[in-house]
Amino acid sequence: MKKHGLAVVIIVALVLLIGYYFAPIEVTISDTHTVESSTGNQDLSSVIVPTSSNNHQTFDSESFRQCVQLTSDVSNYRWGWTKQRHESWGEFIDNEEYSLNDVTLAIEYFTNSNFAESFRVTHIRKNAPLTDIVNSLSQQMLDAMPTFFDSGFRVHPQLPQPFLDGFETLPYSEKVKVIEENEVIIDDVAYVLLEPSFSDNDIIMLIDALRSTHELVAYDKYAAVSLLDYAIIASRPAIVEILLNMGHEPTHDEYLGSSMEWALSRLQHSLYESRIERAVSVVKLLMQANGRARFKTKSSELVEGTFPRRFYEFNEEQISMLAVEHYLDLTQIQTREVIAVDQNLPLIKRLKAEQIADYAKENNLPDVESLLPVCTETLSELEALWQPEHANTIIARTLELFGDDEYHVRRELSTIDPFLTDVFDRRQAASMPKGRISNELRMSFDSAYELFIAGKVSEGIDLVLSKGIPEGKREWVMLHMFRLGERYYNSILASQLHTELTNYGALRSFRLLNKRDIMKLSDAGLNIYNKDGFGKTLVYYAAHARDIELLDWLYENNFTYGDADNGQDPLHTALNITRKAGDLDGFEDTIDRVMQFNPAVDNHHLSRMALIKIYYPETYSRLTAKYSELEVTEGSVALPPVSYGWIWFS
Repeated sequence: MKKHGLAVVIIVALVLLIGYYFAPIEVTISDTHTVESSTGNQDLSSVIVPTSSNNHQTFDSESFRQCVQLTSDVSNYRWGWTKQRHESWGEFIDNEEYSLNDVTLAIEYFTNSNFAESFRVTHIRKNAPLTDIVNSLSQQMLDAMPTFFDSGFRVHPQLPQPFLDGFETLPYSEKVKVIEENEVIIDDVAYVLLEPSFSDNDIIMLIDALRSTHELVAYDKYAAVSLLDYAIIASRPAIVEILLNMGHEPTHDEYLGSSMEWALSRLQHSLYESRIERAVSVVKLLMQANGRARFKTKSSELVEGTFPRRFYEFNEEQISMLAVEHYLDLTQIQTREVIAVDQNLPLIKRLKAEQIADYAKENNLPDVESLLPVCTETLSELEALWQPEHANTIIARTLELFGDDEYHVRRELSTIDPFLTDVFDRRQAASMPKGRISNELRMSFDSAYELFIAGKVSEGIDLVLSKGIPEGKREWVMLHMFRLGERYYNSILASQLHTELTNYGALRSFRLLNKRDIMKLSDAGLNIYNKDGFGKTLVYYAAHARDIELLDWLYENNFTYGDADNGQDPLHTALNITRKAGDLDGFEDTIDRVMQFNPAVDNHHLSRMALIKIYYPETYSRLTAKYSELEVTEGSVALPPVSYGWIWFS
């Protein structure tokens, strides 16, 4: 019996898509709407001062803030600029201007290796039979309905083909009949190789039915285009051996993962599992076939390497186990070389010049090309002056000294920097067991809201209470109920839902940490005047959020400032800066409001001021002109020992 050709499948699928059906081949259409990406441009007007003599702008290349913002802005612009042009990368190759390697490395340089891998494998698959099928079908769809693809629709043939549905459960004679009456394509085999329900014998039957096993695979589950690599990824040594005997050689693409690299990646994930023998066998077969891999380290203590989106790593114990129990010596695997990014490559240099020219024109900054290297040097010099440790590193070291003695741990951390105590306290609180909110309780909130709207507030509250509130979650439930509307604050606080807040920071998670809601909650009777369970006042949280309006209201209403026993006080957190360009947004206004409370200034405050003096000297000068107690004498305090991160307060 004559097999149904794939060309027929294309035409039938076309007819199917426009409303008719008379063939067993299906085509799926996926909606791939994409959001138009922004170029990431930022307005530099806040840090670049226009001159009066011309339309150009002046730029201080010795300013940390201006240089951070410029380099960040150019980086964001580069990313957006590149993404906008990603569909045209192949033209460089099609026009024979640059090689596939040139374009691959340029994409990695301007974006990352994931984008580069995706482009490269897609470009290689342009020559795959299935790609020709899709292109032909797409063109026929376009001819029949010119606007079909305008909304982002794409055509994808179903894999495996429908005639293979349930193939693995058929008797042998039926399997033979199915194969005789239909045309198996290489992408069918690549797909079912990964399906555990298909036996090796099933795979062998399908391989025997292929017109060629050397065609490119377009099935995109993995960035692999060889049937051999799909057999390796599936950890099917019997199939790997058959394909090697049929003349397949291990792949060694100069950028994508090689056959051996896929095998090592699968081996790592198979360690100590039942399939380890299969993964080991695959590696051994490839070693015999001269399979090679890229390595970052290859020794008896460590074997590791990476390829796009993947890695493999084996420690000394694992290396020894594989050698002793499985007679596999990973150190004997041959090493291969791959292409690497060089910013002096002609295409990279060309695109950098085009990007900078476009950026300079759009941002009215003609000197940007000469400013960037100067800024890079400025940032390098300034950043070398402050080399803080991560909070987790210092906390871990302190725990080694004091163990479970939490009192001395907190006191030591506070001595080093009160920020560390706050990080430690939040981490300890997060590790405490808490009850879980049931689905019934979650669903009751919507029902309660409907009752509230109907004027049955008491019934709504009783409904929520009837679902049972777990230990440690009453505060969360009360805050959640507040979100139903400020007109219900009084009723909620007059009910059994009312509980004391132990963490004012949770208000922020429910969007209640603002002047309007704080006023309403305070009027309704919520106790938010004293310190919470972390020893913090509302002034602290408002300072942390740089909420000027709330800080003004708290001061006017005589709220407690809140000197800290161990952790940070409001001025500590207000003075925390990082190396981000926007770090000073609202900074000075916040300091002004906090200083209204007349806080006591300690060395940790001055340590932060010393940092500001280095990175933001103009800001330092303005602050110390108003608040002499914040002045720092040269060498009087050390720079902060820890890098400041954002503590999530909920």
